[in-house]
Amino acid sequence: MEKFKQFWAETMEIPEARWIVAIAGLVTCVCVAYYFVKFFRDMALGESSSEPISIMTEFQKLRDEGKLDEEEYSKVKQTIPKQLPDELKDKKSDTN
Repeated sequence: MEKFKQFWAETMEIPEARWIVAIAGLVTCVCVAYYFVKFFRDMALGESSSEPISIMTEFQKLRDEGKLDEEEYSKVKQTIPKQLPDELKDKKSDTN
């Protein structure tokens, strides 16, 4: 650990190295902040990466494996809408 401290002290004496470390730290902080802002924004807007179609595929897979009986599957199928709401369709078409 002492060798690392000595190496770090010697490296930080170089002016360019200080700038590189500072810029790398700033870029890391910006990336982490962006991730958290995007995560909480998506959570607040109710957006998620999974679409209803892929969710139904997972439930069909559970039914085929025998982990979900026919009655439970039909309840799930009635609960999950078959089509995306119009406003979500508009958002998706804007991004494409």
